[in-house]
Amino acid sequence: MKRLLIISGILLISNYPLKSQNAHYWSQQYGTRSMLLGGSVIGGVTDLGAVYYNPARLALVENPAFLISANVYQWQRIRVENAFGERADLSKSKFDGIPSFAAGMFKVGFLPKHHFAYTVLSRNRSNLDFGYREEFIGDAVKQWEGEEIFEGEINITSGIKEIWWGLSWSYGLSDKLSIGATGFLSMNNQDVLSHIRLRALSSFSEVAIYDYKRSVSYDVNSILIKVALAYELERINLGLTVTSPMMNLMDKGDYDYQLYYSGISVSTANDVYASSYQKDLKVKKKSPYSIGAGAEYHVGSGQIFFSAEYFGGINRYTLLDAEPHAMQSQPDSVINFSLVDELDPVFNVAIGAAWKFSDHVTSYASFSTDFSAAIPNNTNFIANQSEAFNSTFSANNFHYAGGVVLSFTGADLTLGVSYTRAKQNLPRPVSMPEGNDDDIFDSENQSNFKWQRYRFVFSISVPFLEEFAKRKFNKSSDSN
Repeated sequence: MKRLLIISGILLISNYPLKSQNAHYWSQQYGTRSMLLGGSVIGGVTDLGAVYYNPARLALVENPAFLISANVYQWQRIRVENAFGERADLSKSKFDGIPSFAAGMFKVGFLPKHHFAYTVLSRNRSNLDFGYREEFIGDAVKQWEGEEIFEGEINITSGIKEIWWGLSWSYGLSDKLSIGATGFLSMNNQDVLSHIRLRALSSFSEVAIYDYKRSVSYDVNSILIKVALAYELERINLGLTVTSPMMNLMDKGDYDYQLYYSGISVSTANDVYASSYQKDLKVKKKSPYSIGAGAEYHVGSGQIFFSAEYFGGINRYTLLDAEPHAMQSQPDSVINFSLVDELDPVFNVAIGAAWKFSDHVTSYASFSTDFSAAIPNNTNFIANQSEAFNSTFSANNFHYAGGVVLSFTGADLTLGVSYTRAKQNLPRPVSMPEGNDDDIFDSENQSNFKWQRYRFVFSISVPFLEEFAKRKFNKSSDSN
């Protein structure tokens, strides 16, 4: 049974997607208030989150001169139900802090009616690390007589780190209408690795080893531009944004491959020695254009927010192409690998609400979609095929958020939480047999992949510091 567990673990994990945000565009929110409103603020953003959501709003928001910051922590959990059978599950959880969004306003002396801002934000960040190890004594190698000492290890890692640096401009065409734009420099690093090691020792001191490792990493620096309009009426604010695809500036990729197999002859295959280390490969990464629109409606002591954004699709293309390489032990056997991608169009919506109960208490609530642009049934990197997709997680995310701002004498306290979930049913390639007639390779069996994330927002704002920043900003404006 344990031998089956090792084999099933290898085959199972090679068919599960690595969780990443490549194909999800609304996974992050920026600015304390915008986080609680689920990003539904394209038409009504009132803090410096405008540099991302709608830079045209910078000319209409009164004195947004101070830095936005908040303490945000997240707990996320990945769980695979019925991974190896009806009673065999996998799970992994992690609690950590996430980088806060930061932005600020500044003036240019010879352009007194123009508004400028800067920002740095974490656009994508994920780090998945799965490890599994098993050791036992049993009849694991059928070519050998008797029992063997058998051990196996599986390690899978996947990481994304994408930082955007932004510079925004806004100009008021009138008291109610403004235009704006933000130029972003994107610094994107991604890596993925799979490593499988199997070892066996027979009762006659024979040794068998299987060691397979493949990894890809790349860095891409790009620029993109978001242009925007903002319009204010008596009870409703409107916003419109258009975001360009990324234009690559600098890129490079690395590819490592190792396959070592020794100790057992299988069919016509003997010992295998194959390795290739390739640096500074050409990378071509594409992103979609998007069009967003939003509205903020004032009703009583509160506001209702609605935003929607359409992301275009991307036809299949090659992101990274490794040089073909031969096995050193079998020169006639050539190994090829290409990292490709293809993205479907996506339409996301968000709705939020804010209600002021008193001068001391304001509450927030929101819901937003985060549909995946990854095409279904694509090939995962760890499947050890000659071609793999960069975006593989096709499950849809749904975000729920809520919180409260408590205003005290001398300080404002913001408390909030957001919850995100996604799930996906996947074919179970192997099953642990639970009866004599069970079929290990029953393709009708399913596993349930679940992902959960909680984010906790804690922020303290000291009004006299904000007033000091506003006075400095107004003084600078008056002098110009």
